[in-house]
Amino acid sequence: EDLRRGGGETYAELGQRMHAAVDRIADAHAGGTVCVVSHGAAIKAFVGRVLGLPVAGLRTFQVAANTSLSLVERHDDGRYRLLIWNDAAHRGDPLVEALASS
Repeated sequence: EDLRRGGGETYAELGQRMHAAVDRIADAHAGGTVCVVSHGAAIKAFVGRVLGLPVAGLRTFQVAANTSLSLVERHDDGRYRLLIWNDAAHRGDPLVEALASS
């Protein structure tokens, strides 16, 4: 179920709000490239809308990992296309990082 968690938004509401925000940002920078930084659940809700997933379908993929990169492109007709999802390759090998920090 798409419930309000802790009195906040539902995933559907979050996805709608994120979609509107990304639209405003894209409109303000038409023809350019922008970087939008957000929380994993907000990114997941937006990408779910881009993919046309019902809210229940959001369970099929993970919340965006910390510092991961996802890439979408917006076409002239306003539709978005997901090109990259949740890529964290720039973070390196987690085992090596854990050993280095200990």
